[in-house]
Order: sequence, then C-alpha cells, then structure tokens
Amino acid sequence: MPRCCIGKHVYFDMPSPAYGVQPAHRDSEYRELVTVVRDGDAVLMPDGFYPNVSVPGHRICFLWAMAAHREVEDRQLEVVNVQRGFDQGQSGLEVGPKK
Repeated sequence: MPRCCIGKHVYFDMPSPAYGVQPAHRDSEYRELVTVVRDGDAVLMPDGFYPNVSVPGHRICFLWAMAAHREVEDRQLEVVNVQRGFDQGQSGLEVGPKK
C-alpha cells in the first residue's frame, strides 16, 4: 500500500466504563499498534488499515480525519481500501449517501 495519507481517530461520547481497541497496521501479519481507546483519546496512524471495536454493550464513537502528504496526487475522496481477507461481502459503506 503506498504511503499517501495520515489518519487520526478522535474518540468521543464513550462514557466510562466504555472503551475500545484500536489496532493499526500495513501488513495483516504484523500489528504496528494495538491500543485501548477511551473517551477523549486520539490515535494518529501514518497509513494502512485501522479497524476498531468496542467492548460488548457499549458503542464506539470517533471522528476520522485524513490528511494527504501531497495535496493533489494523494487526495482521493471516498476511496476506501479494504484489507485482503475482509473484502468478501458488504463493507457497511453501501448504506452511505448515494450520488
């Protein structure tokens, strides 16, 4: 996967005892980061894949921001790369607004 973007998740509206787990990786065999996230936390991820999950019975809420390294070449709106092995079936993005 080419290095094109920096991603950031900022977690909010997750009152205690709610928390989540945030892995980040470029290669599915090697997790570069795995961290517990709580309300008010921010996680910076240089590139790759960054799924997240909440503990049972609680929701996970986050704002996802992306920044391109090169303003024109790397900016790709509404482009999502799905990790190999998870690319079968629906991704959940299908329910978004239609153009």
